[in-house]
Amino acid sequence: MSKLTFSDGITIDREGTLRIIKKIDGYYVVGRGLSCPVSSIKEGHEVIEMLESTYETTMNKNKENK
Repeated sequence: MSKLTFSDGITIDREGTLRIIKKIDGYYVVGRGLSCPVSSIKEGHEVIEMLESTYETTMNKNKENK
């Protein structure tokens, strides 16, 4: 299941590409099965950049090992 539902009624869909969403309690980076709270849009972009570079490195290593 890719949706998270919290006791306060907030639901977050973790499917799809990495993106920043704003909910009543703050910002989140979501996508690829992840949900990561961030303190600002700027931090959200930094988290996405870090996750994208990690993903690319992992994919390249997997291609080399085949």
